[in-house]
Amino acid sequence: MFLAEKDMAAKLRAVKTFRSVLKVHLDSTRYTDCRKIFSVGTKVCFLNLLVSVLVLRSLIATTKTPVRSTIKPSVTQNDSRTPTVLASSPKGLVPDVGKPLLSKPPSTWVDVRLVNKRGFYLIMFENGTIAGSWKRFLTTRYGLFRIQSHGTGIVKLKSLTTMKYIAIGNLGQIYSTANSSNEDTLLKHAQEENHFYSFSSYLYPTTQNHSNRKWLLAIGSKGRIRNASRVSPLHKSHQFQISNIRENSGKSDVKALVHLVEHRGK
Repeated sequence: MFLAEKDMAAKLRAVKTFRSVLKVHLDSTRYTDCRKIFSVGTKVCFLNLLVSVLVLRSLIATTKTPVRSTIKPSVTQNDSRTPTVLASSPKGLVPDVGKPLLSKPPSTWVDVRLVNKRGFYLIMFENGTIAGSWKRFLTTRYGLFRIQSHGTGIVKLKSLTTMKYIAIGNLGQIYSTANSSNEDTLLKHAQEENHFYSFSSYLYPTTQNHSNRKWLLAIGSKGRIRNASRVSPLHKSHQFQISNIRENSGKSDVKALVHLVEHRGK
């Protein structure tokens, strides 16, 4: 009886062991099947996505959609109210009016001294530096300029000491140049309401500079020439009084002319 019970217990243990082994085998089989199913599903999804992309590409290629362009069409008809524009100019879009004006000699001229509302005289040193000063010995030697007329309200300012012209560049910088055909030397000459005069750039600002106000020749509070693009029209640093020395009509200031002749060769 004892041996029969012992044999039965051994059989039960064998059955339990078989069941546990079978369970492990089934679980591993299910895991493998799940991995296979997941792998197949991923591949199917990728293929569907690839097909969708290809279809969308073909639709875009065959569909003609209008594109908004930010480039303005070129004007074929010449409007008399707007100046002709030079697209090939290295300085940007500037009116094509400088060359005809520069090719002709000035119609009239007058030799002057210019003093702004702050009391600074416009001067140009021998090295071409432009500044402002109230010192008499500097203004007497370096403050003589010739205003040359090149059209209605269009002038050039030429230093009679250095024979260089005042120019306003495309960034508003004030500089001197001996090149009389430089378009930057063309200035607008206007009389203000208070009977003072102003000189502004004839070419600038352009549409590329995004500025609507004039670029004015001005002397700052310390006698330094200001950037023309930063001068306010309401400021008095750009307002000048003109003291005539000599005109091409023959009228002259004898003292100024004598000093000019004495220092012309220096």
